[in-house]
Amino acid sequence: MDTPAGGDQPALLGAAAAAVGRFAQAVPLLSEAGYLFRAQGRRGRLAAVQIELAWAQIHLGQYAGAHENATEGIRLAEHTAQPLMASAGQLVVAAVRGVRGETEAALDMTAGIEIEASAHEAGRLLARAQAVRGLTLLAAARPEPALDALLRLFDPADAA
Repeated sequence: MDTPAGGDQPALLGAAAAAVGRFAQAVPLLSEAGYLFRAQGRRGRLAAVQIELAWAQIHLGQYAGAHENATEGIRLAEHTAQPLMASAGQLVVAAVRGVRGETEAALDMTAGIEIEASAHEAGRLLARAQAVRGLTLLAAARPEPALDALLRLFDPADAA
C-alpha cells in the first residue's frame, strides 16, 4: 500500500477529523498540509485544504483566520478551475460576514451560491449554504427562520 505523498496524509487526517467534528484537531493537520502543498507548488490541493481549514475555523469561532484562509482558497480555486471549491470558500466568507452583522450581504451571497449549487446538484454545497443561512439568521437574532433553515439539513426529501 502506497503512503500518501507530501501533504496528502495530514490533509486526509485533517479532513477526517473535521468530518467527525474534531475541529481543534483538524486545524493543525490542515495547516500542516497547506504548508506542505504550498512548498510543493500543489495549488489545486492547496485550494481545497485552505477552504477545509477555513470551515474548521468557522466551527471554532476563529473568524479572522477563516476569512483569510477562505480568501486564499477562493483565489487558488479560481486559478485552478475549481468553481465549486471557490463557492465553498465564498460560503465561508458569507458566514464570517453573517456573524459580524452583515446579515443582508451574507444572505445574498448564500442565495447566489445556493442557485449555483442547485444547478450542479452539489448536495454538500447546498447543505453548507443552509448552515450558513442558519448561522447568519441566528447571529441576527432571527431564531424562527434560522431554525427553518437548519431543519432543512435533516429533511431527507430536501436536496440540502
